[in-house]
Parts: sequence; C-alpha cells; structure tokens
Amino acid sequence: MIKKIVYFILLLVLFIVINKGINAYGEDVCIPDNKPVIENAKDIYYKIGTPKPDYLTGIILKDSCGMILSTDKINVDDKWVHLDKVGVYPLYYQSQLTSVEVKVYVFEDIPKLEGVRNFNVEINDNPPNYLDGVIATDVYTNEDLTDEIIVDDSEVNYQKLGTYNLTYRVRDSRGNETVKTV
Repeated sequence: MIKKIVYFILLLVLFIVINKGINAYGEDVCIPDNKPVIENAKDIYYKIGTPKPDYLTGIILKDSCGMILSTDKINVDDKWVHLDKVGVYPLYYQSQLTSVEVKVYVFEDIPKLEGVRNFNVEINDNPPNYLDGVIATDVYTNEDLTDEIIVDDSEVNYQKLGTYNLTYRVRDSRGNETVKTV
C-alpha cells in the first residue's frame, strides 16, 4: 500500500512539473509554442539594375522562449515585388503562425532627364537653344533640376557639314548623374 502511495505521489509531482514548466531543479522551463518571433524585419530599398537583395540578410527567427532558430524555417513571399519597376511593394516573412509585412521601395537612382532630342543646324548658324523643352527631375525629392543641366556641344563644328554628338548631363544633390548623348 505504501508503495502505491509513493508511486502516486511521484506521478502527481511529475505531472505537476510537466504541466507547470518546472524542471527537476525547481527552475521555470519555457515550452515553445507555434508563434516564433521574426526580428530585424525592415523596409528594403532597392535600386533598379543592382543584384537582387537577399531578403533574409539580418533576419533572426526565435522561438517563443528566445532560442534562435534557422531562417530556413521562414517563407519569404515576394510574389508582389517587381524589381524592374519603380514603386512600393509588400514583402511577407512567414513562419508557422507568425507573419510580418515590410515594404520594398524600388527606385531609379539617377535623375530623370526628358526632352533630349536631335537638332538640325545650318552651316554658320548660331547654336540653337539645346535646353528648349528639356527638363530634369530628382527622383527622390521630385525637385526640378532643369537649371542644373549642362550641355556639351564641344564636338559640334558649326562651320562644317556633319553629324556630331551633343551630350546632356545633370547631377542630383546626392551626386547621382544622368548622361544622355544624341
């Protein structure tokens, strides 16, 4: 009879320990659930033409107890991201019952230079206004850069018949430059 009581008490203690998350030393034990934590998920800025970003760089996956898990357990859903088109797109990190959304900002890093065209000039005529109809815009700030456009007509010989290159340059405040030759 005493054996049965001792076994019953041992089983009861074992049951309590398992269900309360306490180990044999009396310390609390964390029992992971199905909701891991995805850390360091931040918006991504991507310049068109550069290599595709590794979406998992810097990402850390931890279980609910704080133990680091392999990022192989993260599904990256980038089906809405278009790296060849300027825009803002959603990117999702998913692992078990956890989902985190970040934005992917796709941009062109160079200023927009529009209205550049070929000119026909008669021999001995004065140079035309090469900036007529040409505009430049900073793609980040939407600032008008038209006054910053530089036209290089040094290859043009106004006294001799021929086809010559005309080069337009514009630089934004970050030093990014667009060059077009016609």
